[in-house]
Order: sequence, then C-alpha cells, then structure tokens
Amino acid sequence: MVYKTIADPYAGRLTLFRVYSGTLASDTGIYNASRKITERIGHLFFLEGKSQKPTDQVIPGDIAAVAKLKETTTGDTICAEKAPLVFEKLNVSPPIMTFAIEPKSRGDEEKITTALHRLLEEDPTLHFSRNEQTKEMILSGWVRSISKLPWKR
Repeated sequence: MVYKTIADPYAGRLTLFRVYSGTLASDTGIYNASRKITERIGHLFFLEGKSQKPTDQVIPGDIAAVAKLKETTTGDTICAEKAPLVFEKLNVSPPIMTFAIEPKSRGDEEKITTALHRLLEEDPTLHFSRNEQTKEMILSGWVRSISKLPWKR
C-alpha cells in the first residue's frame, strides 16, 4: 500500500509503501492494481532520516521506498499481477480552509501551477480548483497542510 509520495529534489519522486504480504525484490516489475498498470522498479531502499539505505528485498512489515515511479501515487495498491488486490483508499476529510491565490506577475502563473501539482501529489488533503466566475485559483485544505505552504497568505 502506497501511503506517501514525496517530491525529492535529488532523487526525484519517491514512493513510500508498506508491505503487508509477500516479498518484493529490487529490479523487478510491480502491478498497480488501483490503476491496472505495470511499472518497473529499480532499487529499493529504507529511509533513515535524510539518508537512504539500499536493500535487495522487502518483506511483510517493512516500510520501504522506491524512486521514479511514473503512475503510482498515494493510496494505490501494488501487488503481483497474478493475484490482484486493491486496498480501500483512505477517506480524506473535506477541507476546512480555502484561499484564493494569485501570481505576482503573469509569468509566475505557470510556476505556481507546477508547484501546486507537486504539492497535490504529496498531500491528498489539498484540493485545487479554478473559479470560473472570478477566474481565481482556489486552494483548499486543512490548516496544517496550508500553513506549510511557502508563500505569504
């Protein structure tokens, strides 16, 4: 079960998951039962603070990470293709705080959209939309999620 996705500036996109049954070895393929696709994984590793400890295999109970999965995101279930299984997705409570955000200049809109896309991949409690009437970009989420954002409110 993939429980977190992190956009790391050095390693790229890190996918953190917990193994509930079976084993998974490095340099093999995985089946994403939630999206019905197959992806190739490279090296598996354990996160220990800021460092990454490589491993050849993970077993039940392990919490591990893999870099650069293209389609797999938070909440997806990865398993063997021969025996697909999909865990129920976590229920995310509705957002309690909403802000309208705007770029400082016209050229910054693309930068904001790129940054928001990365944040939305990492945090499933955030929601982004555009208000068609006011043409505003709307960001909603929990106070804790929004307070960590890097711009002034």
